[in-house]
Amino acid sequence: MRLARKLILALVVAIFAVMACNAYLRLRSQVHFFDVESERDLRATARALASGTEAVRRYDGEERARRFVQEVNLLREEIDLRWLWLEDLGVSELPPGLSPAHVDDLERGTEVTFVRDADSGQRRYLFWPLLLDGQRPAALELSESLRHEQSFIRTSQLTILLTALGVAMVCALIATAVGVWFVGRPMRLLSEKARRVGAGDLSGPLILRQRDEIGELAHEINAMCERLAEAQRQTRLETEARIQAIEQLRHVDRLRTVGQLASGVAHELGTPLNVVSGHAGMIRSGELSSEELARSAGVIVEQTRRMTAIICQLLDFSRRTGPKLAETELRALVARTVEMLSPLAEKSGVTMTLARGGEGARVRADHNQL
Repeated sequence: MRLARKLILALVVAIFAVMACNAYLRLRSQVHFFDVESERDLRATARALASGTEAVRRYDGEERARRFVQEVNLLREEIDLRWLWLEDLGVSELPPGLSPAHVDDLERGTEVTFVRDADSGQRRYLFWPLLLDGQRPAALELSESLRHEQSFIRTSQLTILLTALGVAMVCALIATAVGVWFVGRPMRLLSEKARRVGAGDLSGPLILRQRDEIGELAHEINAMCERLAEAQRQTRLETEARIQAIEQLRHVDRLRTVGQLASGVAHELGTPLNVVSGHAGMIRSGELSSEELARSAGVIVEQTRRMTAIICQLLDFSRRTGPKLAETELRALVARTVEMLSPLAEKSGVTMTLARGGEGARVRADHNQL
């Protein structure tokens, strides 16, 4: 989800930057538009008033023209109108904001306009020259408050700002939803799949239905898991085959050893068989006393047990069985093994003896496999 959060943050910042630039440009455009419109309206008003004033002045004289200006000033509440004599404007008598250079422009027939701060707020001033041949140069001073314009601009600024914030928030929500669905959720599933693969679990394909780079990555991960699972299966089969082969080789080796032991065991069984046969013949002859008869029977039983033990040891060694763990005394096991292998060793000219020590040594194991 960290990647999704970074993408969402980057998108939100970009969207907010674009909206802020757009709002700034729109505000500048509106301010410029209102300045141009306001100045144009004021110029149109000044042109119309100047035309009427010049006509009155031409036919009825200056005094009537000045009264005409005063009457119009009373009728126009939004515009203040005043008559100015240009030749009476000294440096100390200049209206605020009007400079001697502006007076020179008026005397040449060029209007002057500017905006300055007043006690009631900003006002726009327009000085329109009244120049008639043979008459004193005068000018009309028109001024209007920009309070309504500034109020409208502030309202527009607030509207544009709220609109920009609203659009940015909506875009942020959309970007968040898109980022979580197309980036955050797939990356979380990919991370979980990677952890399962690292733990050895290759089951359960990763299902992503989106057709983009993340979807292609999920497809490749699924293909990799399938190949790994097939490799594991092949390895398991090969391992089982190797184990079976090793077990078969061990069994064959064990049988070969049994064959070698058989000759020694046959020799080992020969002595007790001769003893049993001799004592059995003596018993059959009926020449033995009751005490001798019991002793001969005991010898036969002892030798029979000895032969049975030798045969059981040989069978246990040759039998192919799984391990049966139990507490096993090592010295007794070694003693039985020496006893079983001694005949084979003697045939090869080797004498086997069991050294002292090791009494009580025990392990948990299968005594037959040992």
